[in-house]
Amino acid sequence: MLEINKILVGVEVKPRTGKIPAGSKTAFDQACMLASNTGAQLIVLHSQWRSEELWPLTEKGQAALNALRDEAASKGVPTI
Repeated sequence: MLEINKILVGVEVKPRTGKIPAGSKTAFDQACMLASNTGAQLIVLHSQWRSEELWPLTEKGQAALNALRDEAASKGVPTI
């Protein structure tokens, strides 16, 4: 059987509002469930990670990512 150690999930962070769209939240929720069931670590990659120089992540965007991290932790899922 294949052992899963890490799961990468991409989430969109809206540049102006810092909000995470419903589709990204659904992907995150599914990745959390999979990580919880397999004991894997969850890596959350946001849509602006590569363009920090052009569009730095806003405080609202960082807060939204922190909320996802906290949600994963509350489910017992470690994040990187």
